[in-house]
Amino acid sequence: MKSKGLILALAALAAVVVLGAMFMSFQRNNQVREERANLAPLTDNDTNPAVWANHYPRTYDSFLRGKEWGISTKYGGNDPLIKPSSSRK
Repeated sequence: MKSKGLILALAALAAVVVLGAMFMSFQRNNQVREERANLAPLTDNDTNPAVWANHYPRTYDSFLRGKEWGISTKYGGNDPLIKPSSSRK
């Protein structure tokens, strides 16, 4: 009888731990959603990397480090954007 009670207590403890972990996970997901909802939307015309930094902070940090170190990519990833003189239609 004592072993049944011990197993039941351990099962209840495991259930509480799992439910607590799920609650914390859902709470963190909601926090991330709220942070993203407060960001200004990006448009196709946003070419300033600082505007993109709010949405992609790690990528922007990597961009700045590459610019700082003078790293050039094969495809010109760290080169400033040159706007074409004529617009496409």
